[in-house]
Amino acid sequence: MIKTNYKTLIIGRFDPEIMLKGKYVRRQMQTAVVKNLNQRLTQAGLKVKAKLGWDKFRLELDWTEVDKVKSAIKVISRTFGVGKIFLGRNFNLGSLDDLDKLVFNYWQAKVKDKTYGVRVKTINDLKIDRAGLEARLGGLLYPLAEKVDLNKPQVWVRLWLAKNQVYFIDKIFSGVGGYPLAFNQRALALFSGGIDSPVASWLAARKGLKLDFFLLSQGGCRQQSQVESVVRTLYKDWLYPTKSSLFIVDDPGILAVLKTKLKPRWRSLVFKYVLYTAAVWLGRQVGIGLYVTGESLNQVSSQTPDNLMALNTACQTNLVETLGFNNCLFIRPLIGWTKQEIKQRASRIGSLAASERVFEYCGVVNQPSVTQTSFSRFNQQLELINNELTAWLKTLKYQKVSLN
Repeated sequence: MIKTNYKTLIIGRFDPEIMLKGKYVRRQMQTAVVKNLNQRLTQAGLKVKAKLGWDKFRLELDWTEVDKVKSAIKVISRTFGVGKIFLGRNFNLGSLDDLDKLVFNYWQAKVKDKTYGVRVKTINDLKIDRAGLEARLGGLLYPLAEKVDLNKPQVWVRLWLAKNQVYFIDKIFSGVGGYPLAFNQRALALFSGGIDSPVASWLAARKGLKLDFFLLSQGGCRQQSQVESVVRTLYKDWLYPTKSSLFIVDDPGILAVLKTKLKPRWRSLVFKYVLYTAAVWLGRQVGIGLYVTGESLNQVSSQTPDNLMALNTACQTNLVETLGFNNCLFIRPLIGWTKQEIKQRASRIGSLAASERVFEYCGVVNQPSVTQTSFSRFNQQLELINNELTAWLKTLKYQKVSLN
């Protein structure tokens, strides 16, 4: 008699980059991924726990919970560190004769009048003639199907064989990959709420950074509400269960200074420096030295190579003198991305619709910028506002909004 355990089985594999780490770090990462996943499953109202194995994790759901499988797959696929997700069933196996009966009973309706192929994988060092077994099992189903197709069949009959167990894999899903959430150090994402900054933040989080968010507000409560909506969408779908905050700094008039002191073609680039300065000021208050921006090379006139080099040099030299703080690094995850690629990723991660509702409050950044400059020329512009910028920094205060 063939006995089954009547479980829907979900098996998850870790991102290949995790599996390339040394044994100690790899285990730390795997444990972090499963811990995050279990908290995310609980948040979604799914009463199931992932169990960690050597190179994968697994979840078993009672048949009464089949309606929740789709929700579980969605949560797993949005958990950083998960590479592939396999959905199927597992059965107790007494002999290979039992296997023939199980395969025929389980797959006959699935392959009927369709093209199919058979793939057998052995696990736990089980020694078996896989090619011969694939041919034999394929022959059992052949009378029911249209034909065998080993390139792009309509149905893959996938089996994983272990001692006394067989796993039937119905579907395979892609996970988001990356490193476990918040496994690396803390970073501050410069966040406008537009299309670019959420995608840059998402990419940084996928590399394991623990993110907080920074908004230099010029639009008052309306802007803050719109940006907070985007941040919360990103946090709920991807960044839970880390503890993250949105830090809001109100601008008490520096934009008016730029309009008064600078020619229009310099205002956008100088505003970037002001934004960076405010972010580093905040980072110093809360103990963050790593900053994430949504800049993409040549996407707008202020983001040409010359301008970004001048901006970097200004930050490295002037911020030490202005803030007494030189332990900072700006990273740009979108540096080589096109706008279309960014929009496509924003759509995939679910931030695009919320971002498109955010109004552009800073008219300075919408003006054409000088495209070719040098640090010396750029620094001359900064000197025109140096006194006002120094005084402005002394007035800054921040509001902290917890996203948890």
